[in-house]
Amino acid sequence: MRRAISPVIATVILIAITIVIGAAVGGWLLGLWGGFGDVEAIRIYPDAKLQMFQQNNKTRANLTLTLKNEGTRDAIIRKITVEGVGECLAGNITLLPPTPTPTSTPFSIPFSLEAGQTKSIRCTMDGSKVTAGGSYVVKVMTESGGVYQITVTARS
Repeated sequence: MRRAISPVIATVILIAITIVIGAAVGGWLLGLWGGFGDVEAIRIYPDAKLQMFQQNNKTRANLTLTLKNEGTRDAIIRKITVEGVGECLAGNITLLPPTPTPTSTPFSIPFSLEAGQTKSIRCTMDGSKVTAGGSYVVKVMTESGGVYQITVTARS
């Protein structure tokens, strides 16, 4: 005649299996074993500014931002907007020093911001909707759906 396992021992075994599976899933989610736990975390430095100027009898505005990816995963910046003004478009963006080259470099959206990397950019846009002294919300959107924002005050 065969004997069954004791209900107490069966309960202990089930609890042990649950704890092991929970630890494995928790470690995976927290990135202890890589993969799913990698995150992007874009920081917009507080020195961001929106500077108005005249060019060919038109009011223009330069948006200057310094972005740092403080996360563990590379980020793709797909869009930068100034609410009520417009968005940074390809051809109107400049990568500012310090870069591998000592001068400003034309730049395009989308662009990559690797984990730990910092980039300073300048975007020229139509300034006809910008009022000196006004506050504007700048949003930086990433390919993975992240939205990071800062409020800037326009200067003339």
